[in-house]
Amino acid sequence: IEMWTHDKGGITELDFQLATFMDEFLATRR
Repeated sequence: IEMWTHDKGGITELDFQLATFMDEFLATRR
């Protein structure tokens, strides 16, 4: 994940964790 965030530049590890959380949250609401 760290290598990936460095490649993206502006995306931090916290942002990645939040995005993953939102994906799982929305998936449970379908």
